Amino acid sequence: MKAPTLSLLISLSVAAMPGILPAQAAGTVSVSTSVHTDSHEELDSLLAPVALYPDTVLTHVLIAATYPLDVVAAWRWQQNHQHLSDTQIETAMSGYHWDPSVKALLLFSDVLGIMAQDLDWLQALGNHVVADQAYVLGRVQLLRDKALRAGYLSNNSYQQVSHNHNTIVITSVRPHTVYVPFYDTRRVYGAWWHHRAPVYWHHPGHYRRAGSFYYSPGIRFSASFDFGAIHWRNRYVVVNRQPVRRYHSPVKRVRSSDYQRWEHKRRAPVKVVRSSERGARHITTPPRQQLTPLPGQRVVKSRHNGTVHRFDNKPVKQPVIINQSRQEKPAYTQRQQTMTRQGDSLRRNEQRQVKHRTSPAARQQGSAHRDGRTINR
Repeated sequence: MKAPTLSLLISLSVAAMPGILPAQAAGTVSVSTSVHTDSHEELDSLLAPVALYPDTVLTHVLIAATYPLDVVAAWRWQQNHQHLSDTQIETAMSGYHWDPSVKALLLFSDVLGIMAQDLDWLQALGNHVVADQAYVLGRVQLLRDKALRAGYLSNNSYQQVSHNHNTIVITSVRPHTVYVPFYDTRRVYGAWWHHRAPVYWHHPGHYRRAGSFYYSPGIRFSASFDFGAIHWRNRYVVVNRQPVRRYHSPVKRVRSSDYQRWEHKRRAPVKVVRSSERGARHITTPPRQQLTPLPGQRVVKSRHNGTVHRFDNKPVKQPVIINQSRQEKPAYTQRQQTMTRQGDSLRRNEQRQVKHRTSPAARQQGSAHRDGRTINR
């Protein structure tokens, strides 16, 4: 009676297994697909309100997003110094250690204010920029292509759009003046292709409308505020850390040796981990590790960013000492030797006093009483 019952249960469990396994496999595929989709959805949504900015402004926005504390501090400073002119702002900025891109955004007060007040957006975009510039700039090109195909991105009296080698470049009609556009992100890109809606910013009331865009009044800046560009072919940002005195076109900046690839300096390295699915990725920040060389090892730093990445067992070259006696000793060594000699002298004096008290001649002389009288024995 028990054997048939047991065989029946086994047959029922085996029959149910084919239905369970496909469900588990489908769940695995859906998770990896969600990782892939979430990565594109988040970045496309974050870039939607700034992807159609002129390249000059977009460069500063991407770099400044990686310094959120500087953005907030600069915006608060600007609220207290609204009476200053653009020239006075440029002069006053020399006393602050904010990133140059953050200082450049002080001229674009509306953009800086929105970035400082939307900290979640600012932090999320900065993490993506630090993780992978090429990935971010690639999504910018995708958004620009969507707007171009939808018929909303075109030349006008404020901006010039050029399309060459699958790259869309947006520049201002004047080399020293920029018009910042505000637009409805839910419309200019056509039918939105993600479940997550794009980030939408309301345009300020004093902006002028041109088609589906609203443009700010012309913002004129000097060459010192226009020191960056985007190398679209290789997908990275270039900047000039030296003071810029003359204006150069974006094409000349990319080709000039004075403009180097921008690298983030303050933040810990961010690693992008790609899953087995094509294009799926998520961002993780590894913990900082304190590397300590073993005795006899030489520290080898990376040529790329100067961080310590390995230790070499080659012997460290020691400086050749011609005459050690003639070399000047450090101040702390001389002070330590002086204190040692003083301590030895005090120790010797105490030993002499103890030896003198315990000698037979000292005992015969007598001892002193509390009231000063001497008792002879």
